[in-house]
Amino acid sequence: MAIFKFLTGVPYFRQQSLQQVLGFAVAASTIYDQCFKVAQDCKPVVEHMMKLAAEATHFALDDTTNRILDETGKEIADRRTKKPRYRTGVYTSVLSAILDTGQTVILFKTNIGHAGEWIDEILATRQSTAPPILMSDALNRNQPSVVSEFIWTKCNAHARREFYESWGTVPQADWVIEQYAIIWKNDTHCNDEKMSAQERQRYHHAHSLPVMESIRAQCQAWSDGDEIETNSGFGQGCTYFLNHYDGLSGFCHVPGAMLDNNYVEQIIKMIILVRKNSLFYKTQNGADVGDILTSILATAIHNNVNVFDYLLALQKNRFDVGRNAHRWMPWNYQHTLETLSNKDEFPA
Repeated sequence: MAIFKFLTGVPYFRQQSLQQVLGFAVAASTIYDQCFKVAQDCKPVVEHMMKLAAEATHFALDDTTNRILDETGKEIADRRTKKPRYRTGVYTSVLSAILDTGQTVILFKTNIGHAGEWIDEILATRQSTAPPILMSDALNRNQPSVVSEFIWTKCNAHARREFYESWGTVPQADWVIEQYAIIWKNDTHCNDEKMSAQERQRYHHAHSLPVMESIRAQCQAWSDGDEIETNSGFGQGCTYFLNHYDGLSGFCHVPGAMLDNNYVEQIIKMIILVRKNSLFYKTQNGADVGDILTSILATAIHNNVNVFDYLLALQKNRFDVGRNAHRWMPWNYQHTLETLSNKDEFPA
C-alpha cells in the first residue's frame, strides 16, 4: 500500500477501487491507517538519517510546490532579519546528502517552508567544522543560514536551459549549447573512468574550465555590445551566466562538486507524481507520513535495496529499530538481520 501510494502515485481511493475489483473490501481510510503504521515504524530510521546527513560534506537540494488543505497560512520568522512574515506557500523540499562513508541519504519535507529552511533544519545539529558543499539552483532562499561558511555550487543545467530556449533562433545560443556539450562529455568521461573526486576536479580544471571561461568572455562581449537585446531570452541567459559564474564553475575548483542538479530534480518527480494523482494532503500529519515513507523509499532505491523487503524487515523488527536505528539503514540492515538470526534474537 505504501509503495503503491508514494512510489507509483496511486491514491488511497484508487487503491480502494482496485481492492474492490479484486474482491477485497479495503477502505481508503484503512489503507491510510496501514501507511501510517509503516511510517511510525520507519520514523526512527529517518531521524537517524537526518543525523547522518547533518555531518555530510556534499548536499543537493530543490523544492516544488505542494498543497496541504489545513495549512492556510501562518507567521514565520525570517531566517535572517528574524522579523515575522505571514506565509502561505506550501512546498515539498528534497535534500540529497552524500555521506563521507559513500552512501547517499535522501530526505523530504512538506510544509510551509522551502528548501533553504529544510537544509537549515538538517544542519542545525552539525558538529563538523568543514564547510558543507551545496548544489542547487541560484535562488537565494536555498542558502543555509545556520552555518557561517559553506561552498555554493550552482546548477549548469539551469544555465544551459536559459540558452536552450533560444536554440535555433539565435546563432550565439547554438554556440553556447555546443560548448556546454563539451563540458558534459568531459564529465561523462570522468564517470566512465571512475575517477576519484580529486582526479575529476583536476580533469575539469584542465579541460572544462577553459570552455567555461570562453563562454563567460563571449557573454560579457555580447552584453557589452549592441549585438543582442539585453532583455531578450538570450540576453537574460548571458546575464544569468555572468552573475552566477563562480557557482557555475565550482565543479572545476572543488573536488566532488556536482556539475548540475539533475539527479535531485529526477528524485523530486516522485513527489510530482503523487501530487498529480492525489492533488493534495489533507493535514500536516498526512504530509509527514508521506515525507517519512518517500524518504525511506528514495534512499533505499538509491542504495540498490529491495524496498519491499526493507519495509517488511523494519516492520517485523520495529522494537529493535526503535532502540537501534543505526543498525537498520538501507545499506546495513541485511547484516543486522543475519546477526540477529545467528543469535536467535528476533524481537517479538
